[in-house]
Amino acid sequence: MKRVLKKLGIVGIMSLQLCGCSSQEKVQNDTMKKEETVYKEEKNKKMTKPIPEKEEQTIKKLIDSYIQTINEKNFEGHMALFSTKSLGLEDTKAQKQAEFKNKNKKIDLLDFHVENFEGEYAVVETKEKVESGQKKVRYTVGKENDVWKIEDVRVIEEG
Repeated sequence: MKRVLKKLGIVGIMSLQLCGCSSQEKVQNDTMKKEETVYKEEKNKKMTKPIPEKEEQTIKKLIDSYIQTINEKNFEGHMALFSTKSLGLEDTKAQKQAEFKNKNKKIDLLDFHVENFEGEYAVVETKEKVESGQKKVRYTVGKENDVWKIEDVRVIEEG
């Protein structure tokens, strides 16, 4: 009987130690996973360069020209601001031509912010005032022959 109790005691102590070790191991694994996740997130973040003020002013002038050509209904000047590399340029041209004939818009630029700048490309977000309220617009611009051109324009929020 003493032997059985002694063996049960030893087995009990061993199992408690193993349970304690496994929970400690689990905690270590969790912290390792968290560290890996943080490292991957930091690695995936793009390092954006600060935009030189001269480039920012040039991009702002481009956006101002874009809005001005809409307000003045200057179709040729408007299309000259677009990059020849942009996808669906012919579709955009036809769509813009119809808009210029049918609509009489007045747009005012309220806010201008360069979101992402990487040398030859930039993403710009603006707040614009139109007759129906305000809207947020995202412009993708790129350099073409050392001149900034618009590659894409998307309304991201209307309100």
